[in-house]
Amino acid sequence: MKKVYTRLLLLALTFILSHTNADLFAQEFPVDTILYNGDPSKFINLLFVGDGFQANELASYISNVKSTTAYLFTTSPFKEYKNYFNVFAIKVPSAQSGADHPRSVADCPAVAKHPVLDVDTYYNCGFDGWNHRSLVTKDKGGLFWTLLYNFLQYNDLVVLANTPYYGGTGGPFSTVSLEESSNDILVHELGHSFAKLLDEYFDPETANEAPNMTKTSDPATVKWKNWIGNAGVGVFAHDVAGVGSTWYRPHPSCKMRFLHRAFCPVCKETIVEKIHERFGSPIVGYTPSLIVNIDSSNRREHFKIKTIKPNPNTLKVTWKLNGSIIATNIDSIALDSAQLGWGANALSVEVFDTTSLTRSDEHFLTNVHNYSQSWFINPVPAVRLIDPTTLAHPFCCDGQTNVTIRPGNEGNHFKIYPNPTAGVFIIESIDESCFVNVSNVLGEIIYSSTLISDKTEIDLSNQPNGIYFIHLNMAQHSLREKLIIQK
Repeated sequence: MKKVYTRLLLLALTFILSHTNADLFAQEFPVDTILYNGDPSKFINLLFVGDGFQANELASYISNVKSTTAYLFTTSPFKEYKNYFNVFAIKVPSAQSGADHPRSVADCPAVAKHPVLDVDTYYNCGFDGWNHRSLVTKDKGGLFWTLLYNFLQYNDLVVLANTPYYGGTGGPFSTVSLEESSNDILVHELGHSFAKLLDEYFDPETANEAPNMTKTSDPATVKWKNWIGNAGVGVFAHDVAGVGSTWYRPHPSCKMRFLHRAFCPVCKETIVEKIHERFGSPIVGYTPSLIVNIDSSNRREHFKIKTIKPNPNTLKVTWKLNGSIIATNIDSIALDSAQLGWGANALSVEVFDTTSLTRSDEHFLTNVHNYSQSWFINPVPAVRLIDPTTLAHPFCCDGQTNVTIRPGNEGNHFKIYPNPTAGVFIIESIDESCFVNVSNVLGEIIYSSTLISDKTEIDLSNQPNGIYFIHLNMAQHSLREKLIIQK
């Protein structure tokens, strides 16, 4: 279960168990699939729940969910990353249609425009939360029991209230109406719940440091510095005086400030980075298995990955054999034994999203969103670990297990043990002029040294678990051996 809804459910269940009757809400309801791109345990799941729709109105509810979903994925950057999402809708019938309007706040419109309403709905949605347009879901206990019994694998939740009046709220989840602006209200509210963006109209009660709000006014150090001077991005005070003048936003006209506007570049970047964080690796499948033997008859082996691509596709794909680039921007390659070196070979493919929608230092200057898949390939006969207790050879192992023994030229030999290792291992060689380096599966050298004795201890305990390659370069020949670090 993903962290986002796990944390939310733990908090909610604490409330539910102490405030509601479980038997009342432990019901199963039909769940319709609106958009399906892949396994819900991997993809980002947007879940709708309706309130105020009677049984004979549930078809209309599903129709509204479909139109709202379609609108969401015409909005950048959700549009570009539509392939990363699933959308589902729970069909919950209410006893009556509509949403409450108690007229309990000062800014309510005239009765003729929005009369007093008290209707019997499943989750008791109503207006006048903290102002008239605050449409809220009052029965959160009932809502979360529905989620518990019907669909736990959601990432973001939307309650769609069956009312034609303007209103909505965000927070841990969104509640929106069916008013003609509701589609855009929902996209705005997802900016809050999905990406943790703040409103770019000033509210002193919610003012805080956020991706699109700060007290830093210096363009050289502001958190959106990489966007300054592009597409209208700058450092704009929320107000000309008072507290608002000490808080800054990145853009004068963003969807987090006005409806029916585009997200500004800073908010788009924040949403894209959140998509990367939640979805993880775009590599969702690969063939063949991780360890492959290729025989000396020049048999070709095909290697393939399946990726989930943005639209347009901005994924950069790089294939490397033993650290050297052999292909780019394709999802499959073929190798034969003639392309392989002696002993174990490492094939890796790296995938990185080069989208122009983000300029995040974390995205481009670290490996946080650089994903890879690796294979280990042996020309047959394959390199294998030898049990020294079964080996009758004068250069033996003194009881060590999992020791690799290899002949060199003119009877020279070396051995590596223990292998697998927790990080510390020994190389023994009778070749006095031997240089060793160790590389990871990406071909990066992590250790190099000249062996100054016939028995050298090497400490790689600072390296993560995985497969590494030891390269031994001697006077007349070189050898390569696979090393497994397993702590």
